Amino acid sequence: MSTPVELIQQIAHSADPADSRTASMLQRSLEEYTSRRRARVSRLNVTVDGRTEPSLLHALAHPEKAWGVVRLELIDPPPPGPAWDFLHPIRALELSEDGSVELQQFDGTTLHGIARILLREYSAPSERLARLGNLSPDGRSAAAGLRPLPAFRTFVRTTGVVPFAIAIEAYLPTERVRYEIDLLDSALQLDLRAGRLPPDRRVGRSARFSHGVDTVVARGDLSYPSSRCLEVIAESNGLTALDIAPLFRGGGETGAPVLDSLVQRGLVAYDHRTATFRPRTEAFLSIGESSWDLEDPLPPSSNPGLRTSVLELLNAAEARATCPLCGKGLLPGHQGLLCAECTAAVGNPDVGPRRH
Repeated sequence: MSTPVELIQQIAHSADPADSRTASMLQRSLEEYTSRRRARVSRLNVTVDGRTEPSLLHALAHPEKAWGVVRLELIDPPPPGPAWDFLHPIRALELSEDGSVELQQFDGTTLHGIARILLREYSAPSERLARLGNLSPDGRSAAAGLRPLPAFRTFVRTTGVVPFAIAIEAYLPTERVRYEIDLLDSALQLDLRAGRLPPDRRVGRSARFSHGVDTVVARGDLSYPSSRCLEVIAESNGLTALDIAPLFRGGGETGAPVLDSLVQRGLVAYDHRTATFRPRTEAFLSIGESSWDLEDPLPPSSNPGLRTSVLELLNAAEARATCPLCGKGLLPGHQGLLCAECTAAVGNPDVGPRRH
């Protein structure tokens, strides 16, 4: 089986045979990333279109292979509890080519939502391709957009970016949950806040609000520490600089200039009385509203009735009155995004959504 360095070389040169990165440069990028790698919740079994792969990185390195449905199943995951600090416990998640996601929970139920992939850390390609892909040469910017599975796959194969870690943003009816995946080791990573911030400091946010935050991060004009600080502050009622510093191991990455830049951009407000940084809620809601049409288009679906626009589904989810596919009224207390019939149809592409 190919080594990680061989795989990242393969990805790098598939987009641009003249890419200037050498094996030693890629090895250095790899070592820099592994020095920052967080502890993991669990290793993952990776299957692509029913075919077992050694890793997601391996699948990306072979463009001749189809890359439709991707299933990530946790290997001996810990039971719900402290080990999942800040994360929603799941046994597996399955990404589909139409942009949807299924989260399989420990109680046997499945949550349905929309998934977008955010590039976390990577090895940047040649300067020309880096500019085209809105990538920072330092290889640590959370850039490259908020992409559905097919668009992310295409992005990697056309730019030559080598992804080391990604965030899977899963938009559910009432919230967005995030899972950060180490692609080299095929592992689900612990949340950045785990063990460094009390879980009760986290505040639940709506999927629409979180999409606004994710959109800001995905634009790539924030530095890596700025984007991570923003995400942490956005899911709180306010944090001080002392609260935030331990999240970055006290490495000096989150000093006053980083926090001040978020305030100057109008993303965070600073309360001088309590020395607390708070999210500007109205800013993210307005950003989310204005960013819906900027998403990458999806390829034609095998199920023409299936719509996976985040805007459509979140609007329907917030209304909580009708199924967004067929229009059937949902019963009070219904927890799914779709009605039972359409949920079954989404799971079987040969069956179209039912018209009631």
